[in-house]
This record gives sequence, structure tokens and C-alpha cells, in this order.
Amino acid sequence: MALPSVRRLSAMLGTSDSHQALCAGAKIYFNFLSLTRRSGFLQGHISKQTDSAPEEAAHARTALEVAAARHLAFMELRKELPTAVPTRDISVMWHSDLLRPTVGKQHEEAETWATAWFDHQQHRLLQSGATFEEATGRRWSGAHALWRAGTLAAWQHQYGVTAARWRDNEATEYLVSPEQMAVVGPRRLADVAEQQRRSALAAELADAVASQASFAGRILALGPNVISSDWIERAVTRYGHFLALARAHPGEMLVPTLDVDLIWCVTYSPPNELPNR
Repeated sequence: MALPSVRRLSAMLGTSDSHQALCAGAKIYFNFLSLTRRSGFLQGHISKQTDSAPEEAAHARTALEVAAARHLAFMELRKELPTAVPTRDISVMWHSDLLRPTVGKQHEEAETWATAWFDHQQHRLLQSGATFEEATGRRWSGAHALWRAGTLAAWQHQYGVTAARWRDNEATEYLVSPEQMAVVGPRRLADVAEQQRRSALAAELADAVASQASFAGRILALGPNVISSDWIERAVTRYGHFLALARAHPGEMLVPTLDVDLIWCVTYSPPNELPNR
């Protein structure tokens, strides 16, 4: 069974084994989906219910577009502050931005951005030590405990710096609750053409999150009681078999199961090779 090389992910997690890297990456990715379910993916699901709940759908769509506008403003901030830490809603939009087929054409620094995105999600997993220990195989004792505390302290400090810079630039609060997503956006730009460009791009990103919401919902519906370490181990193995089947039947349309699809997302999500490449 030949798994794809995930060299960047392997390097970040300190292993040369693709199977181990994908298993750890799947836990980090599942943690990302869990933490952000109400900061983008739920709104993406509701935004599609235009017939049964038109008012709720319109509100959810507005929340997505405002979050996308925040993401674009955040990317401008990262040019001044490369260590800027994203909020959960911005993380969702950043993730969707990286997965779009045109991302390589639109962002010259896509690979650097992808690695940074994953690094932030790994730090979010660090915040729950037991989950991080399970994902990486590291024990929180002695030097490891000190390393974890130091790493988190530095990341959390950068979050504070990011929030302060955001308030200076945008004149709004940086951290927003799911209930505030539709109303707390960045300032409008004086450059009309640039504002129109960002608005159009924000609409594309909102569409992208809405299209990914179904997958995120199906994964989260399984819950941690189903998505255990053993389940992920089997999913990575089945993913390898699926790739072998695809190589044996070139040109045929093969539909992956949900567990295989999850590992595909880990393979082609940051910081690894992007789908369009």
C-alpha cells in the first residue's frame, strides 16, 4: 500500500512515516472542524436553506460574507505581521481559500500561507493537552510540558498582538462570537475598485464554505466516540487501498467513502500539496 508523500506535514509532526503523519494530521483536522463548527460551517449549512428558512438563510449568508471580508483584511494584516494569529471564523475562510482550485493563481505565497494555517491549527490542538498527546504520541512530562507551555505562551502572546493591531486598523473587535459574525466586519475601503474586488472574492469564499459545510457536518455527526484512534488508523489504510484502486482503473469515476474523503482532505489540506497542483 503506497501512501502519498506528505513531507511538509511529516516534517511539522516530527516523523518520516506518512501513515503516522496522516493519522496525526487527521486528528488535528478533526479538531479544527470541531472547534469551528459554529464559526462558519453551521452558517454554510443554514445559508443553503433558502426555501424552508429564507430569513435565516439570508442572515447566515451575510455572516459568511462578513467572515470572508475579515479573512481578506487579515491577509493584508499578515503582510505587516506574518505571525498574526487567526480567529476561528477567519481560520474557516482561510482553509476554504486554500482549497479553492484557483488559489495557486491568486496567491503567490500559497504554500507559505498553507503551512502557517496548519501551524495555527496545531497550536489550537495544543490547547487541549490530552488530545494533542494522542495525536502526536508525545507525553506531557518534564521538558515536553515546559515546551508545550512555552510554545502556547508565545502563540497566545501573538494573538494579543494581532488583536491590538486589528483594532487599530479596523476599529472593531477582533474576536467575534458566532452570533456577532453577521455584524462585526472590517472597515470599508476608500478605494472603490479594491472594495468591489474584495466583495466579489468574499462572495466566492462564502460559496466555498457553503459547499464544504455538508462534508464537515457529516464528519462531525460521527463524533469523537466514532472517530477514535483506531478508526483513523483504518481510514488511512483504506485511503491507501483506494488510491491503489484508482491507479488500477485510470479514467474511471471512483467515489470515496466518508473516512477516505477525510484522509484525502488531510492529504491535500495545508501544509501539503494543494489540489490544483
